[in-house]
Amino acid sequence: MFGRGNYVANNGIGPAIEYRLGPGHTTPPMMDRPGGVFFINSWLGLKQLTDGTTHTVMISEIRCPKNPLDGRGIMHYPEGPLFHHNRTPNSLVPDEIRTAWCQTTAQAPCIGAYAAYNSIRDLRTARSSHSGGVNILLADCSVRFVSEVINLSTWTALSSPDGGETIGNY
Repeated sequence: MFGRGNYVANNGIGPAIEYRLGPGHTTPPMMDRPGGVFFINSWLGLKQLTDGTTHTVMISEIRCPKNPLDGRGIMHYPEGPLFHHNRTPNSLVPDEIRTAWCQTTAQAPCIGAYAAYNSIRDLRTARSSHSGGVNILLADCSVRFVSEVINLSTWTALSSPDGGETIGNY
């Protein structure tokens, strides 16, 4: 059995392609794609959050299917505790995860997008059992409920630690 949780860390705009000793291992993934706050060997501190702590998502809810063969939410597995801001919360577009860890359900659909650790192409959506949205934890330690109909550009801006985006109401 694996330690799992329904709260996962912001990995930015996916797909995640980082793996141990591969891309993103010693340099931030922002070099290759718009990164979030957490990535393999994450080194970001509060001073790197130039968006400000009230405009940077740290943690969100995710739906973990009860099937132990599903890899979403596994806390010690590289991709397990991460989510992405490519789709608005509670989207029913399938997550793209490792084939062996994909056990699709109606509320947490997935497709097998890759087979091995060194061909990673991981994309996970923030989801919850709450109707209408998800709870998020911002870097200022405040918790907010974000509607599933949030503007996608606002949602993606909230994933970035490095500023420059326009953030609307959320």
